[in-house]
Amino acid sequence: MAGGARYALQVGGIGPTRKGVTMQSGIEVLRQFKIFAELEEENLERIGKIAHVRDFESAERLTTEGAPADNLYLFLEGRAAVKVRGADGRQIVIDELGPGDVLGWAAVVEPHLYTASAWTTKRSRCIVVNGKRLRELCEENKQIGYQVAKSIGEVISRRFGRAVEVGSGAIGGKYPMDELRQFSIFSELDVADLDAIARIALVQEFESGEQLTAEGAPAERLYLFLRGRAAVTVRGPGGGQVLIDELGPGDLLGWGTVMPPYTYTASAWTTEPCEAFVIDGRELRELCEQNKRIGYEVAKGIGEVMSRRFGQAVSGRPEEAVTGLTPADFRQFKIFAELDDSQLELIAGISHVQEFDAGEELTVEGAEADKLYLFLKGKAAVKVRGADGRQVLIDELGPGEMLGWGAVLPPHVYTASASTTEPSEVIVVDGEKLRELGEADKRLGFQVARGIGEVISRRLGRVLAGKGAQAASGCAIDELRRFKIFSELDIGELETVAELCHVEEVEP
Repeated sequence: MAGGARYALQVGGIGPTRKGVTMQSGIEVLRQFKIFAELEEENLERIGKIAHVRDFESAERLTTEGAPADNLYLFLEGRAAVKVRGADGRQIVIDELGPGDVLGWAAVVEPHLYTASAWTTKRSRCIVVNGKRLRELCEENKQIGYQVAKSIGEVISRRFGRAVEVGSGAIGGKYPMDELRQFSIFSELDVADLDAIARIALVQEFESGEQLTAEGAPAERLYLFLRGRAAVTVRGPGGGQVLIDELGPGDLLGWGTVMPPYTYTASAWTTEPCEAFVIDGRELRELCEQNKRIGYEVAKGIGEVMSRRFGQAVSGRPEEAVTGLTPADFRQFKIFAELDDSQLELIAGISHVQEFDAGEELTVEGAEADKLYLFLKGKAAVKVRGADGRQVLIDELGPGEMLGWGAVLPPHVYTASASTTEPSEVIVVDGEKLRELGEADKRLGFQVARGIGEVISRRLGRVLAGKGAQAASGCAIDELRRFKIFSELDIGELETVAELCHVEEVEP
């Protein structure tokens, strides 16, 4: 072995690579690869002299489709994915390489351009053979040339068969297996298993607002999101839809396709245009039964999703779960009156009911507007800061009214301060998420903006009228209310009184 070790070090460094470990000689290492298995020792020595061992990190590019084929790679350790560009321009996995495999046959075969791109998918070690010098060796030594050409022909034949087996859809970009692998439930599958998944999958586009699953319905499809977003809701104790999760690229929906009793455990709607892999549930279950490796990986990945979603359902949004808001709760408010049930359910999912004591501050003029308030019970006073720095009452809100339009309209700051004047019950809507819903669903956004416009118009008129009355009389209507005889009057009635009053200073 000592001679072999010396030989290996002399011949391109192939052989001992770890201190204290007895390794094969360079000749033995090369002979494990089929393209060199029939060569005599002296010819293997020649190959060894034009080769070296190199380590690669995961995700390193080895070849580029269409680029000059400078090297032939012989895999000692690790893995690599081989990809071609489909008709739609996307990279499609057509093969996966591991120890004993060869990459880069074009280093020997004309026109000496790589026919595919390849990246390592984990840390790898390869024997790298210089392509130009290997071609020269093949020209000089016909035994080397014949054996290499014959073996590379077998590799080409196998890979062509793989490309055909994946299907014309894959070559056209219909079943991009590398995109399937981004999903955790498939990330550990090899290329053959991914082929099997690809055969029962198709890519489908969805408009914003489309329903994908219905809670309790048969689970017929598994969705794997490539782009876009969806909201996942369950029915709360009060019958309303409760948002428990939001999905985006890389997420999956519809574990009920695999888990008994094969019904959807939640409803889901797209909140923006989406593209997703759609996998037939029955065919996926059959595949999992036939191929236990696929079955195990799918079950493991879905188990992780179930665990995460269960945690969100239990602890993520306790307020909504208790209140169970329904579309009817929102339809009483003019800004939502024209929306359909599916849109109102999405809004319910980003809302909760909250109780406030009298005197609690809801908004602060100039502060960030992060919430929209919809009054179910109670009252609140809306004030702005006047020219003299005093708070001026400009509106009074009660059941059916809204506060905090700045949560929807730029620059997303509150234009007035507001405090409850009696115990109140209010639906609190998350401002940022409401804006996102409006962006994703333009009809929803339009209806909300139009309703808010009407509120602004009314309040602007109130401000102008109120300030006019106060300017004429010098009497602030919020100051009038401190007197018991006026304490029960609404703001319109107080304005009428203000017009009849003036402030006068009296000498002692």
